[in-house]
Amino acid sequence: MARCVLLLCVLVVLTLCQSSPVFAWWFLDPVTVYVYNKLEGGKTLIIHCKSKDDDLGVHVLPVDGMLQWSFTNNFFHTTLFWCDIQWERSPGGDWVRGSFNIYRSHRDIDRCGTNCLWYVKEDALYSPNMDGDWEPIYLWPNVELSKTTYRSG
Repeated sequence: MARCVLLLCVLVVLTLCQSSPVFAWWFLDPVTVYVYNKLEGGKTLIIHCKSKDDDLGVHVLPVDGMLQWSFTNNFFHTTLFWCDIQWERSPGGDWVRGSFNIYRSHRDIDRCGTNCLWYVKEDALYSPNMDGDWEPIYLWPNVELSKTTYRSG
């Protein structure tokens, strides 16, 4: 009986691998997430990222500073990393804070491939879409979206 179950599992995996080239290798290739501080005016970014299993600690990023980490997606496409991010609007002023799902397998496995890029800006967190155009994924609370369009490359 166990042998039949094992054979059935192997056949299902092989069928899925042949039907989708992305599915064939998604769980083997490591994914690297890059979060860049693109705040203007020399603003420092404080970021704390974690998953269910890993706490990456608190990091302070200067302007154009970057936090990166790598991992492998789990078999069930449930890998999730979230980040608590904050920055001071002006010296001695209000703090802007938010918590964001920075990597979610179901959303990002095709969109990002093996490199998931994020720009943290005053109006939103931006990431490139499948066409390479930077688009706002998460807006900050009480901040209007700028009219600027970003293009990679």
